[in-house]
Amino acid sequence: MLHFHRLLLPFLGFLLALALPVQGADLDKFLPNDTDALLIANVQQMAESPLFKMYYQEPLQKLLMDNEKIKKAVTALAFDPLKDIDRLVVANSESLYRLEKTVVKNQVVINSVGGLFVLVQGRFDVAKFHTQAETLAKELGIPLKMHKVGEAKLYEIDLGQALFVAPIDGATLMVSTVKDAASEVLEKVAGKKKTVLRSREVAKIIAKPDPKQSFTILATGGMVYDLDVQAVKVGGKVVEKTVKTTLATDGIDAVSGNITITDGISGDIVVTFRTAAAAKDFANSVKQLLSKATEKIWTAARNDKLIVPFEEFFKSLKTAAENRTVTIRAQVSAKEIAEALK
Repeated sequence: MLHFHRLLLPFLGFLLALALPVQGADLDKFLPNDTDALLIANVQQMAESPLFKMYYQEPLQKLLMDNEKIKKAVTALAFDPLKDIDRLVVANSESLYRLEKTVVKNQVVINSVGGLFVLVQGRFDVAKFHTQAETLAKELGIPLKMHKVGEAKLYEIDLGQALFVAPIDGATLMVSTVKDAASEVLEKVAGKKKTVLRSREVAKIIAKPDPKQSFTILATGGMVYDLDVQAVKVGGKVVEKTVKTTLATDGIDAVSGNITITDGISGDIVVTFRTAAAAKDFANSVKQLLSKATEKIWTAARNDKLIVPFEEFFKSLKTAAENRTVTIRAQVSAKEIAEALK
């Protein structure tokens, strides 16, 4: 678990206050080769949506500007985070996971630790990033180290957990909690390595993201979400073998979907299983989980009206199973959101 909550806003200020207009980048060149799942957030599409402008733009701007550290950096560099960040691409891959051993009460405990890998696409001034990074980190009170990967600079920020940051070019910023993954990106930029995505589905969706979608979701059956250790005999000796758990382990072939935010919210997520029985069981489980989730959101919404649109979205969720496929669909209109906010 990443404990970023206390330093999230200062960190956003550090990342987002470093930009000038340039052209977009080819994100597929910088993803881990073994990327098995993607979440693409179309920041500009959401920022231009009527729903965001009506309910969220002013509170978010106030939230950013009320933080003195962010305000100082943003004002000094004449930067608007809501206009200068285009997309966020969050990738999952086996190479981002590791096994961590700790000793608890004289017992060795092995935990599976997942890593973070994000590509931020927008308009970044690389030269300004390098000249301002150390100064901004000091002003924001964030410990900063600099590593060299060939001729490139990789910045390590301490937010309770190490976060590695580097501008790839004038259009893309890379953020990861895994140093090896971050270093590999810079080696690809230098031409020492090349991205060869193993998943055709990932390559297809990253090549042509739908500009009308707010969120695009893809997870292959090979998506790794846990590691474990098993004791096996090799040549008469007992050795530890790393075992990965994937969606396929749970009988899932693929997950895909989109969520669109306009004046309302709509979305479809399709989960494909290996058997019809597994699909039916999953659909029944989802209905129960959604019921509990909606109740929690409704409780939170009593104190925060900003949650209400998403409460209504959850309330509208419908789940249907057909053969090996489960479809989760939801839609809430602008009128329904307005009525709920009265």
